[in-house]
Amino acid sequence: MPVLMCRPDYFSVDYEINDWMSRENQPSKILSMIPWWRLFGIYNTFGYNVRLIEEVEGLPDMVFTANAGLVYKNKFIPSNFYHAERRGEREHFKNFFQESGYEIVNLPPDVFFEGQGDALWISENKLLLGYGRRTSEAVIEHLKAIMPDCEIIPIKMVHEPTAEKPKEFYHLDTVLCHLPMTNTFLVYPGALSPEAMETIRSLGETIEAAYPEAEKLICNSVAIGKYILMPIGETSRFVELLNERGYKVFLIEMSEFLKAGGAVRCLSFFY
Repeated sequence: MPVLMCRPDYFSVDYEINDWMSRENQPSKILSMIPWWRLFGIYNTFGYNVRLIEEVEGLPDMVFTANAGLVYKNKFIPSNFYHAERRGEREHFKNFFQESGYEIVNLPPDVFFEGQGDALWISENKLLLGYGRRTSEAVIEHLKAIMPDCEIIPIKMVHEPTAEKPKEFYHLDTVLCHLPMTNTFLVYPGALSPEAMETIRSLGETIEAAYPEAEKLICNSVAIGKYILMPIGETSRFVELLNERGYKVFLIEMSEFLKAGGAVRCLSFFY
């Protein structure tokens, strides 16, 4: 399986479009490269075909390739980014997939969609679609038309800030990770509507994060069979629960990427 990554050559915090970002708290380029290359190496070790897109100066969030769009069969659906700061990425990702032989299927410009950040495959033809923060609810009907043989399950994201839980989780992949081997979901319930959580619980077992765990983007993990690639943070409880279920957890230092609100899954576009 291919995975698209983008070296953090120009990675920085040039603007503030999520609650992790502060221009006063800049990531180190050297300390960003080390875990990025580790993740690159892990994917290669597991037999993934790692493909690279060059980061463009002035587009520091291109490193988060999960937001590029969505692949379905021979089609690539480019993201329509919610924030103007990221819209320049669209043409670069679109050109990459067009040059790779994919048919480009554009969404209407007024329908926001942020790719695998909000679109999570849980089987070959079943897709969870997060909406309500960056991605428009209206995209659901468009995706159904593009992918008529797929079941698209809407998952509403909510944000009800308190002094103890101030941060807005802006993409589904920041609060939800599917582990296919045991059909288990790592999930932070505080970012989903009660109906959405009911849906998730009906689909499989859940391991539910508390806010301090979720804030470290523990759910922004990647499952490869029995192996879980997880950002270092509030992980001890999760590691124990996952070990009990037969998983081996690789902890990866993601503190520099966390300064821009991303972690392991954000850096990876699977197709």
